[in-house]
Amino acid sequence: MAVFEDSGYFCVDNLPSEMIRTLVELFMHAGSKVARAAVVSDARGGSYFEGLAEMLRGPADQSSAPPVLFLEPTRRRC
Repeated sequence: MAVFEDSGYFCVDNLPSEMIRTLVELFMHAGSKVARAAVVSDARGGSYFEGLAEMLRGPADQSSAPPVLFLEPTRRRC
């Protein structure tokens, strides 16, 4: 995330997947000053993470589809 911040992206960490689409819609409004954004939705969020796959499928309108998707598997530590 730090690399994106250093590159001028508006970054949001640990956002529940259900809120990503709303955030994108806010960025698309006229007058928004956000040109590039990076969002992290983490599996450690539990039930908040479950809707990510459905959100990424989204509507047929691909204008808000993420241009880059990076998934990183992690091991759960006890």
